[in-house]
Order: sequence, then C-alpha cells, then structure tokens
Amino acid sequence: MTSRHAVATVNGSWSRELIGQIARDIGDEVICHIETMYPKATEAAPSTFSLSVRNKIINEIMSAIAVNDAVWSTRRKPRADEIPQRGFPPGRLPWEAT
Repeated sequence: MTSRHAVATVNGSWSRELIGQIARDIGDEVICHIETMYPKATEAAPSTFSLSVRNKIINEIMSAIAVNDAVWSTRRKPRADEIPQRGFPPGRLPWEAT
C-alpha cells in the first residue's frame, strides 16, 4: 500500500494525524462506493449527504481511538493465546462428584 501522505509515528505507535488521514481515506472510499453502487439514492439525497457520511465515518474512527486503553481492552475479544485451555484435570470428569 502506498501513501499519498508521509506521517511519522510517535514512539512506535500510530499518530493521531496518521489515523485521521486513514479515516478520511476510508470516508472518501465509502462515498465513492455509495455513489457508484447507488447513483439514484445519492441523486435523491440532499447535497450535504456525502459530506455528512464521510464526516460520520471520520468521527467514529477518531472517537474509537480516543477510548481509554483499559476500557478498550475489556471490550475486545481475547486472542487465542489468552483463552484458557479447556480440559479437565486427570481423573476429574465433569459428571464426577467432587
């Protein structure tokens, strides 16, 4: 993937500027898709439709990165290596009384 914009990272993580540019690019691509796939819908929509959708996408992406890491990590699905192994200790089956 080539980038039209060179944006530095900060301490090995993505900068807000880089994420903002990615969000704008995604917004532009979504608008292009809507206009290509649904031309009659975009013709019938108000003139601000494209800008509104693009900005909504940008705002959602930017607010997602603003979420506190601790809160975010509790909402994400665990990675495969974080899931406890399923199994039973030797000699202990689920139907055996304890």
